[in-house]
Order: sequence, then C-alpha cells, then structure tokens
Amino acid sequence: MTIGKWKAVGLISGSFVSRISALRVNQSKHCIFTAFRGTYHGCIAIAHDRVYISTEDKPVLIGSKDDPVPEGIRAYAGFDGLLDQDATQEDVFQAAGKEAVDGVLFGLNAAIMAYGQTSTGKTHTMVGDRNRPGLCLKAAGHLFSEAALSGSQIEVQASFLQLYLNHITDLLVPDGHERSLKLREVVGEEGTDTKVEGLSERLVQSMDDVAAVLEEGNRRRQQACTALNASSSRSHAVLILNVTLWTGRCERSEEEEEGGEAEATQAKLYLVDLAGSERVKDSCATGDRFTEAVHINKSLFALQGVVAALADGKPHIPFRNDPLTQLLRPALGGNCCTTLVATVSPAQKHSRESEGTLNFASSCRRIRGEQPRNSVKRPRPWESAPKAKEEAEEVPECPWASLATLDAAWVLLEGTKSHRGSLHDRVDVAGYASRLMQLRRLGQSFQYIRDEGVCQIHVLTCGPADGEAGCYAVLLLHGCPSDATTWKWLFPALIYNKYRAIAIDMPGCGSSPGTKLSSRSEFNAAKGGPLDIACAVLDALGIAKAAVVGYVARLSGRADALKPRSRVSKLISFHPSYTPPKGNSIEALQLEGENLSAMSVPVLVLWVKEDQFHNLTKWRKNFEALPAGKRELEVYTLGSRWKPGMSLGGDKQLGPQLQRRIVSFLAGEAPDEAVGVGLEKRLEAKGATTAGKLVVHAQNVVVADALDNAGEVARALREVEDPRKLAISEFRQLWTTGKLPALYSERLAGSSASSASLFGALPDMSPEALSDPSALVEAGLWTSAPQGWEQMHSKPRYAAGRRVLVRGAVKTKPSDPDFMALSDKGSDRTTFRACALDIARPKDTLLVDVDASGGEPRLEVPKAEVLRLNQPHRFATSGKHLLLEDGLKCDYSSPLMRAKLCEIALALDPIVQQLDFNNADAGQALQLKAVEVIRKCLDIITFQKGLDRGRSCAKEDDVAKMACHGQGHCHTVSSTMAGFLYPFCNALGIDLKYRGGYSWGGVNLGEKADESVEVADKPERHQWLELTLRPSLTTFICDLWVADAVGSAALRWPMEEAYRDRIYPNGTFNIGQVQVEELERDFDLAE
Repeated sequence: MTIGKWKAVGLISGSFVSRISALRVNQSKHCIFTAFRGTYHGCIAIAHDRVYISTEDKPVLIGSKDDPVPEGIRAYAGFDGLLDQDATQEDVFQAAGKEAVDGVLFGLNAAIMAYGQTSTGKTHTMVGDRNRPGLCLKAAGHLFSEAALSGSQIEVQASFLQLYLNHITDLLVPDGHERSLKLREVVGEEGTDTKVEGLSERLVQSMDDVAAVLEEGNRRRQQACTALNASSSRSHAVLILNVTLWTGRCERSEEEEEGGEAEATQAKLYLVDLAGSERVKDSCATGDRFTEAVHINKSLFALQGVVAALADGKPHIPFRNDPLTQLLRPALGGNCCTTLVATVSPAQKHSRESEGTLNFASSCRRIRGEQPRNSVKRPRPWESAPKAKEEAEEVPECPWASLATLDAAWVLLEGTKSHRGSLHDRVDVAGYASRLMQLRRLGQSFQYIRDEGVCQIHVLTCGPADGEAGCYAVLLLHGCPSDATTWKWLFPALIYNKYRAIAIDMPGCGSSPGTKLSSRSEFNAAKGGPLDIACAVLDALGIAKAAVVGYVARLSGRADALKPRSRVSKLISFHPSYTPPKGNSIEALQLEGENLSAMSVPVLVLWVKEDQFHNLTKWRKNFEALPAGKRELEVYTLGSRWKPGMSLGGDKQLGPQLQRRIVSFLAGEAPDEAVGVGLEKRLEAKGATTAGKLVVHAQNVVVADALDNAGEVARALREVEDPRKLAISEFRQLWTTGKLPALYSERLAGSSASSASLFGALPDMSPEALSDPSALVEAGLWTSAPQGWEQMHSKPRYAAGRRVLVRGAVKTKPSDPDFMALSDKGSDRTTFRACALDIARPKDTLLVDVDASGGEPRLEVPKAEVLRLNQPHRFATSGKHLLLEDGLKCDYSSPLMRAKLCEIALALDPIVQQLDFNNADAGQALQLKAVEVIRKCLDIITFQKGLDRGRSCAKEDDVAKMACHGQGHCHTVSSTMAGFLYPFCNALGIDLKYRGGYSWGGVNLGEKADESVEVADKPERHQWLELTLRPSLTTFICDLWVADAVGSAALRWPMEEAYRDRIYPNGTFNIGQVQVEELERDFDLAE
C-alpha cells in the first residue's frame, strides 16, 4: 500500500521577463499553468518556488522570499513544478507526466488532468500536434519505450470519450455522438469504481496508434468559436489507457507452457482534457454556446466541491452531483495517483479566473488517500527516493541585533517612579536615560524649566550625546493606549546608526502624570496638545529639528504643523488617521493655507494589512493627496501572526524589516528590500506566441531577485510618471494613426466610454496655463519653444510706422479712391489708414499720420482711443466659461476641449520648431502658417453651401462640439476659431481682436464695390478676427466665412486690402470683450 498522491505542477505561457525552469518539490501533488498570449498587462510572476499573482492592475516590486507579501499580491507555494511560456512539451512531460506514467508501469493507477480558464492552452498541453506532441502522446511513447528497455511485454487498450451537455459519448465510434452511454458504479474490496457501459476499446501498439486514436476522436469532439478562443473545446475529453505489463523476458516460461498464468501488473492511466471555465460576459456566448458554457461551468463547480470535500476530509463526498465527478471518481478519490496541470493566463484582465485556478490547485494538493499496488517481482529502477526536507532559511540578522536589549533598563526605570517629586532625575543604564521634565505653559507652547512647573512629562532618551558629530534626533510619539516603552524594539537600530532617540510619555501615559489627551487627530494641534508637548520637549533638550516617528493619531493630522518652526525633517507614520478641516477652520494639516498636498517634508507611511481597525482602502485617498515626490507607502502582511494590540516591532520577522526600512528612510536611501514597493511603471518584455505573433508583456508583478540590476531597474520603475504625459503619449498615437475623428464622433453621439478617461487626463490647455510655451514643451506636446520668445515679449506693441485704427472724419464710400482718407466733409468712422508717429504733448495723446484728401495728414488722437481700437482683446467669462458670440461658450476644462487643443498643439509642433522671433520676416510667414494649421484642425463649415443636418449648428452652445463637426454663420465660425486660437496667441506672438462691422460686395477678394455703398457703424453685418503679429507689428484679417468660399488666402488677408475692398471695422466691443491692459513697454515712440 502506498500513499495516494496529488501532484500540482504550474505551467504559465506568456511573455515573461525571466526564464523559470520546471521545479520539483518533494510534496504530493502537481499543478501546472499555461497562459493566454497577446499584448497585455501581466499579473503573474514565478520566483522563490512560488507563484505571485496581482489582484489589482498596479505594478509592484517583490523583494526577497522572506519579505511579507505586498498588498494586492497573493502568493501560492508548494507546487511540484512551475513552468513558464518558454517550456517545451518535453519540459511539461518531465514535470507533470513522467512520474505518473512510471507509476502505471509499476502497477499504480494514475491520472493527468488539465484544468483552467478557457483559452489557456489545456488542449495544446494534453494533445498538442504531431510536431509538438502533448502529454497524451508523450505518455504513450514513454509506456512503450520503457517496456521495451526492460524487456517486458505490454498490452495497451485505449478508450476515448467526451462529456458534452451531461451526455457521455464514445469518440471512437462513427455514430457515437448519437448514443449516450451510461455510468455504472462498481463496489469492490478496493473501493468504488466507475464503469462506462458500452465504451469501446482499441488495441494500440505504438505512439502512432495513439496519435491516430486522438486524431479520430478530436474530429468528433465538440468545438466552437467564442470571443476568447477560435477553437474552444465545448466538452470534457478523457483518454483512458488500460495497461497490462508482463515483467521479465518475453519468452513463454515453463510455467506458462503448462497452462499457468504469468504474473503481470495492470493499471489505468486517465488523461483528462477538461473544458475551460469561462465568464459568459467575456466569451460573448449566446444560443448553443451559452448552453454549453452553463453546463461546463456547472460541472467544474461540482468538481471544485468534490475536491474541497476530499481536501477537508469530509465523510461524504458529493461525487454524484454531476456526471463529470462520477466519471472521474477513480481519478479523484480512488486508488489513483493524480497530477493536476493547472493552466492560467498571465493577463491582468483574467486575474480573477487565474486566482480561482490557483485556489483549486492548492486545494488538490491537500488530498491524501491509500493507493493499492499490484504485486511485482522487483522494484522498478525508476522508483525515486523521497527528497530530504529542505531547511527553512533564517531571517537575515540585522547588524544591530548584537546590542543588549532594553529589558534591564526598564527594570531600573521602574524604580525611578518613587522619585517623581524630584525636579530632575537621570538614570544612566548602558547609554539610556530617563528624564522627568517640568514644563510650564507660556502662551501656546511649553518651556522646560528646572525648578517649577505645572506639567510633568516623562521622556526616555538614548543614543549619542548632544552635539556629537553625526548625531540626528528622532522624536518617537506613541499611540493610544500606549507609552514610550512601545519603541524599545526600535532603539537598537537607531543607536547603531547614530540617531538620538527621544520617546515621550504623553500625559496620563507611562510615567507621565496628568489627564490623558484625546486620541482624536483633530485635537493634536490644540493648546497643550501632543504637538505643543513635542515642541516643548525639543526646546527643553535644545534640539532644533528632528525626524518624527509615530503611531496612529499621535502623528496624524497636524504632525506637519511643526513645519512653520522648521522642527520636522522627516515623517514616519504607522496607520495614520486624518480628519479634514471643516468649513473655514484651519485644522489637521492646514496651517496658513497648507493642506495634505502642501506637505514639504518626506513622508513614509507604514501599514499592516490585517489591522482592519485602520482601513487602508479608505485612507489611501489621503496618501495619494500627498506630493508624489514626497510620499512612500509600505504595506506588510502578517497572516495568522496578526493579533489585535500586538507590538509590530516585536514580531520576529516584521520587527527587523521595520527597523531596516525606517533607518533607510531616515538616511535618505532606497530600501534594501523592496517589500511591496508600488511601482509607477511596468517592466516590459517582447515575446512571441506559438504562432509567431509578436507580443509585449507589461508585467505587474516584478521580482527583484530575477533582475540583473535590481536597484537600478527598481528606481527606474519607481519614477513617478506624470499621468498627463502618459495620456499625451496615448493621445499622440491616436492622432498619428488618424483615430481621433472616430472618438470625437462618439462623444458627439453621447458615448464617451472609450475616450472619457483619456481626454480627462490631458493637461490644462487654458490661456492661463499656456501663457508660457515651456508648458507645452514640459507636457511633451512641443519639441521646443519658439526661439526669441522672451525677447519678442519685451519689445513694444506700438512703434513708429505701425498701422493702427483710429477714429476721424473720413470718406465713407468704398468706391472712392480716397476711401477712409481724412476729409473736411467726411463722417466719423474708424479708419485703417493711420500710422503711429510719436507721442504728442500732452503725453496722453498720440500723433498719427493719416492719408488725407487734400488736407493736413497729421492727427492728434487720445492715447486711450488708440489702445481701445488696437490693443488685443480679453474675452468675457462667466464662471469657468469663456463667453463668445451667439451664446457660444468655451470651457477649457472640458475633456473634449482639451483633446482638440492637444490635437492643435501637436499639429503646430513642426512650425514652432522653426519659429524664430529674432527674424521678423521669416517668423511672420510661420505665424500665418500656424493660423492656417489651427483652422485646418477645426471641422466646421459655413452655411454658404447649404445646411448639413448632420453637423452641430445653432442648437449647440459649445465651441468644442462645433470644432468637431459644426456649421454656422460668420459669427459662429469666428467665435469657434477665436476659442481655439486664443490659448496659443501668447506662444505664437499674436495679438487677437474680435471684430464686427459692415461688409459689402461678394465674397471674392478684390471685387469692386458698387458706387451706392457707404459704410456705417450700424448695422453690424459681419464678424471676423484681426491678428497683429509680433514683432513685425503687421496686421492681418482672418475671415473664416470668406475663406470657406475662396480658400486660405482669407485667413491671412492683409488688413489694408481687407478694410479697403470688403469689410469695415466699427471698433465696438460687440461680444463683451475688453482691451488688454497697457504695459510700460508697449510704446516706443519719440516724445
């Protein structure tokens, strides 16, 4: 009799960073994982004889084997073999099949089962093909070859069946699928066996014969296409090899010649390819596929129930709950040595199913039973001796572990309590000192004095003396309820590393008298509270600054309130709590406007996952509010060692880890052991599928031990990626491949599922955010800022010779050759014929030269009037909306607006790289080209060619939607263009003005006006944009209505031509805009 064995071997396929070969562990059962192939985030890593799987789609760095398992990671150990995607079929057989087949030759029944999610490679593992034979063919080949080597005679009868929709059919009979076979239980001395009535057997004498059986049966097996697998097995298939082996020579013995029966061994080998479990939501199964999925999942659920009952040793095993468990009864709970090949997907999207497979495999390993063996003449040479039990590795000892413990100190310190009335007690014990301090309230703080006081505070100090070189203070604040003795486990580490430890007994705790303080974090900053006491202790000891280490509320909330006095250098908190300020109060971490995001010192947060009293999930939002470059989080798992109220530092495994982590943080070093360190990036590796398709595996679980340069790689992976840059990178790819219009169409149709998170993560593109072009460079939208940009902005807006608009008595008929020239008989209008000359006296007027018709060409104009008509415009706002014409609004914070502006920025990048404001002429051409590029990015047309009902028009008030697929009149297209040009004006050196006024004639440029036409300020018949380019100070008209008819020339229409031939500016602020304020450098005119 031998102990029945379940083996668990893990086979994982996918693109992994490191190659992990098959591992044999001296334990009973096997499980093997095989995985999905494609481009994906990976959730599985193999290291330390374990399988690590991430339950969250976040990258994590695993440290050494002895480190606690990080939050969001589950570890599975004890498998007999672990194989990755690079494992060959031979590797799988050696890990999962050879021992089972050897057992069959030895006279032991055996079974090999493939279990896992659909599309994880079970059929490939079990069946394979002729070029890459699977376990079935490998097992058959091994049976025949071993029998031949030993000189034994072997007979193998093969049966092949499937379980489909609860019906068992014979795969080796042509019409077998039309006839359902019945199961019959046979009770014998060795237990209950299961027989399939009417199941055919076929004699096989070679590996080729078995291959023919598999090929014939698989043609009749139920398969179908699903969203997860193009050839998904829809039934459970079982190949049964009934093996009879006569040992010794093949010649007939004397005993056989006389009619006696030769002694032989007989055993069965079950080779089971289970149908894969699937979530109907993922496989998109409907109709027959849905019915099949229901039966598959139901049978696998019954299988899990049987395994759980066997593993728990329950008296009743529910074999009869499903035909699958009845059929596999000999392999599950009978006299059989079973190997489970667990196949899992390394893709994060399937982590839930993979975790279920690993749980099932772990349960299988706990099954034990008795397995009878047929008698044999001699033991087989391939029978292996059990492996020696590996000794558990010891936790590495800290260098300060040799320091004496503090127990003796505590005994002596207890004796000092009777001397509490003394003003200053000091007891020196191996470098440790206990002080009773007298503290007196002075305003909002406390001061240490020697002869009188109202508050006694007991302080325990240890470490280097005051003023010693390399001495740094560490202030230790205990939790509630607790006292200074909480920190006895940390003192040796601090002393060894030359830190001076200062542990305080808060009032009413430990050796300090008085009433206990409130444990609520919002009272930490109250007068006489923990923070005032901490400052008073530092003052009493003459310490200007200290690192702070604390438990729970003693460190929560206002711990950083010491910052205004420059008292805190670093912050380490166990299970911190935080109460946000209410109303206008300045509480918690708010002091003079400061909050969590304004924390200026490095913060390390330490957490034990099992401590449910302090919920990490709820508190994580506070952690994420801390500055990304200042925060670190370590999450530890104690498992069954966790006890409420336990001393975390007193745990033999966790204590040294905490000591090393705290000391490394205080020293400003990266932790030696990257225990559960959250990563900002995924480690990527290129690979290929079995079909040769290239894939990229972005691993969520990164094992430090598997990296050649672990420290360097870990630091690179920990670098915080700006989420805006990540979004821009993805956005750039969509822009390059031309996929943005489809996403815009989805949003216009009311569906934003595929773009909401991406567009929302794009950077702020408001005019305020883009006031400096370096913002676009930092965001990764522009390669470089325009050359000479700062010098351009330092130059004046008004210089001698600049063409400006002024009001005067001018001729008003466009047909007149002297149109808009000064005339004694003219009307008051806005003329474009003026050029600035100099500043007249008084200094609030300007002298301009205006083309005159037989009169004095010079005109003195109020400076304020010149500014009103020529300064760039600032548009009106309402809340977060920019207000434009016709009720149109521009919300620069909206995801769609951000996306369109990012698209424009990317399109402008090649132009900006060439733009040099030091060369005014060349720069002007590029500025005008930039305007054309912006217009080209806007999918909006005018009504000149008729109404397109598929486009957004008057019913929309959002310029972002208009820019995606809109249509409108001159004011609509001009407002839309203004909304998108406005943020880039400062970077491109463009002074933007929104104009309205009179228009005449057709849309053709240069068309002569009728003699009857006379311009007027009212009515306003047309709207356009006026652009003054800097530093050339040349003005152009951008008229989208005219451009829609004649082309891009109307987007760069010289002002003199436009205002002479087609349009007249009335100079009013027609949509509520205002002029930009004058700057001292705006004028460069002689006085």
